[in-house]
Amino acid sequence: MTTDRPFDALLRSWFEESAPSDAPQGLLESVVTATAHSRPRPPWLVRLGGEPMPQAGRAKLHRLAPVALAATAVVVAVLLIGTSLLVGTPDVSPSPIPSPSNSAAPERSATPVPTVTVPATWIATGAMIEARAVNTATLLADGKVLVAGGETGGDASKALASAELYDPRTGTWTATGSMNEARTGHAAVLLPDGKVLVVGGARDFTYFPSHMLTSAELYDPRSGTWTVTASLHAVRRDHVALLLPDGTVLVVGGTDGGEPYPAAAERYDPVRGTWTVSANMIENFPLYAAASLSDGTVLIVGEADGGAGRAELYDPDRRIWSATGNVIEPHCGPVDSVLLRTGKVLLICGHLVGTPEPLAASTELYDPDTGTWTLSGSMQAKSDGATAVLLADGRVLGVAMTWAYDTPQSPELRESAELYDPIAGTWTATASLDGVFVGGQGTVLLDGTVLFAGGGNGTGVVASSTLFDRGSGS
Repeated sequence: MTTDRPFDALLRSWFEESAPSDAPQGLLESVVTATAHSRPRPPWLVRLGGEPMPQAGRAKLHRLAPVALAATAVVVAVLLIGTSLLVGTPDVSPSPIPSPSNSAAPERSATPVPTVTVPATWIATGAMIEARAVNTATLLADGKVLVAGGETGGDASKALASAELYDPRTGTWTATGSMNEARTGHAAVLLPDGKVLVVGGARDFTYFPSHMLTSAELYDPRSGTWTVTASLHAVRRDHVALLLPDGTVLVVGGTDGGEPYPAAAERYDPVRGTWTVSANMIENFPLYAAASLSDGTVLIVGEADGGAGRAELYDPDRRIWSATGNVIEPHCGPVDSVLLRTGKVLLICGHLVGTPEPLAASTELYDPDTGTWTLSGSMQAKSDGATAVLLADGRVLGVAMTWAYDTPQSPELRESAELYDPIAGTWTATASLDGVFVGGQGTVLLDGTVLFAGGGNGTGVVASSTLFDRGSGS
């Protein structure tokens, strides 16, 4: 049951037919009478039946007028105060006026937060279950890295069928399903459906044609198993596999164990699970680097006759090859390439042919708009070859490797790491590799660090793995 406030009951009683014509009506009439000089009788001050208020007793009402007026004022004040408490008092205070610069009270200034620069570092992470080199490493959709195949090294080197997974969250390696065929010198690519295609290679480190493979298989991360798919039309090892914009895979380059080198390219259709032979390259040559350009075409770089650097473009829509500008330096050894965010391709040089000094430090840039190469900044260290990795901030990590034959019986692998700034076109040294071995290609993880796993360090094949963290500095 709801209890009315006195003022509400007073108003309502006026409209009730059974209400007496004394106090409630008289009180309101007194208020009206007291204020009649300023405004006319309001229409609502009439009974519902339409009769005017009785005239009897008006003298008594006139005597009560001051009391009624005072009571009404009190009620209205209480209502106003209650409303202000519920709604809140608006802030109408004037905005503070800033003090002039010559004011006696000094202005407050924010305390600057010091910038902490975190240096780049190399971090040892969990060792692989099995030592291996010349393996593949593929970043999966869930952030893990699949390492497959490779070789054990040494005179009795054999290919491996085993595979394992690196989990960046725990820094550990776990075994996964083994391939159906042991292979080294193969290629791997992540497909749009999350599976990994592994193709070609050889059964051991030798280059005998009879030891090379045409087979291909698919790894399913959900089940951790491998299934056989269609085979290549020709054997091939040390080739590259690139995912094209339409979801098919281009396989090109490499060797079949003899000469001339394979000139034909093949394409794999993941939907049909079939291979088709594509157009031949203009000139078949050892392929050392390849990059998918922003327009969908593929740039390949290698050594043509006489050691001259050769480059060609593949158009996946028209399925044809075309010549483009040749590299400036005559490469004949391991090189690597990276597609920069500018759309240009950075090429790190390997051996130089026909020069007194075979070690190289130069780098070149390919411009797809002009089809030409220009020399860019040279690395600080000369090397037999280098690995190039595009970092999350747009710079390039280059790891240069050189074999030192101070003692012919036990050559020493010397490494150095540098960072390339594509805006300045310069290389600067980064975290030292003293005591750290970096083998194989680098894999950029989802957190921006780079994983290097396995490889050979001159004394044998290793199972170690290392992370490069660029930090917030150089």
